[in-house]
Amino acid sequence: MSKKAHTPGPWVIIPAEEYCGDDPDLDGAFMRPASIEGSDGNPVCTFGSEDGSGTLFENEADYALIAAAPDMLEALMAWKKYDILLRSLPLQGPLYGGEMVEVDKAYDACVVATDAALSKATGGAS
Repeated sequence: MSKKAHTPGPWVIIPAEEYCGDDPDLDGAFMRPASIEGSDGNPVCTFGSEDGSGTLFENEADYALIAAAPDMLEALMAWKKYDILLRSLPLQGPLYGGEMVEVDKAYDACVVATDAALSKATGGAS
């Protein structure tokens, strides 16, 4: 079985579009439920339905966490690369400037990716 790639990131939250017509029977309904969309414009997931369930306000924290999935994957991949780089260094003897520059760059990339993912997943509350 071949492994299918995930929808490319970044993923963005598309808020629900509330019904704003004159029909009182449709008060609280949505023209379009909230969703998360990939950078290719394709939906990743949809929350709720057009009958009024699943508003952005009900699930805002869930939306942010799901939308941050590609960013979290990128951060984890950066940490894995950093770990591999560290394990490739000699256990004894001096480290040369070039090796330490690469280690420092890899570490900085990990921190930046992690901070961005945490900020997106928590709505900037990290």
